[in-house]
Amino acid sequence: MTSVKIEKKKPRKFILGAGYRIVIIGANFAGMKAASTFSKDFKVTVIDPRLYFEFLPNIHELISGIKKSNNLRLPRKSLIHGFGHRFIHDHVEKIDGVKNRVYTSSGKKYYFDFCIIAVGGINNTFGVEGADQFVLPFKTVQDCHLIG
Repeated sequence: MTSVKIEKKKPRKFILGAGYRIVIIGANFAGMKAASTFSKDFKVTVIDPRLYFEFLPNIHELISGIKKSNNLRLPRKSLIHGFGHRFIHDHVEKIDGVKNRVYTSSGKKYYFDFCIIAVGGINNTFGVEGADQFVLPFKTVQDCHLIG
């Protein structure tokens, strides 16, 4: 029986310094949290196709009538600018990890040193028969308007 020697590499020490270009794709809770973490010393660009951040923990209050849509919708641009970063209202079409570029549907490209993908999840009915056809999702302000 032969033995194979496996050399373990030491973990690379990496310090994220000011001036790095960071692109964050998606600006709901995860994207906003990521954006708020970086100081103004970083060149942070946040890209999202939606203009408004929806504060979803209170979404049930919209259906009950306690709150109105504008109570749960906050302008993404203002929030991102408040962190000292740039907001781009656009769809990401392609991420080129080799060239470190993000391409949007408007034909623009954004260079990055680091890219954070925070686009959220999808509705999953777990194969329950009829659920895709008869159940309404309850994840956005628009969903509440369809239910109500």
